[in-house]
Amino acid sequence: MKIKQLFALMILLSMTFVACTKDDDDDKQDEDPPKDKHTMLYDKTWYNLGQGRGDHFFSSDGTCTWSLVAAQGTWEWKPNDSLKVSFPGYTDQVFHMIKIEEKNMEYWPTTEPEANIYKFSDTKP
Repeated sequence: MKIKQLFALMILLSMTFVACTKDDDDDKQDEDPPKDKHTMLYDKTWYNLGQGRGDHFFSSDGTCTWSLVAAQGTWEWKPNDSLKVSFPGYTDQVFHMIKIEEKNMEYWPTTEPEANIYKFSDTKP
C-alpha cells in the first residue's frame, strides 16, 4: 500500500511542479507589444542618406515636414503601403513604402522610375 501512496505523491508533486513552471508565453505577455510598421514611421526625423531627398518628419497627427519644402504638409495612407504626401503649392506625391523598420525606412516615389529607391535612417549622419 505504501508504494501506491508514494507513487501517487510523486504524481501529485510532478503535476504541481508542471503547473507552477513559467511558460515562454508568460514572458511574452510581460513585453511591450510589437510596433506595427506604420507606427514606427511616425514622430521622428528621417534623415536621407546622401541621396539629395531631404529629411522627412511624419507626425502621428497626419502632418509632415520635408526639409526641401518650406511649408507644412499632410500625409495619408493609401492602398499597398503607399503614403500620399501633400504640400500647399506643390504637386501631391505618393511614396510606396518599401521598408519601414525601427531605425530605417525606404520608399519609391511613384512618379519616378522604379529603380529610384530612397533610403533613410533615424540617426543623423
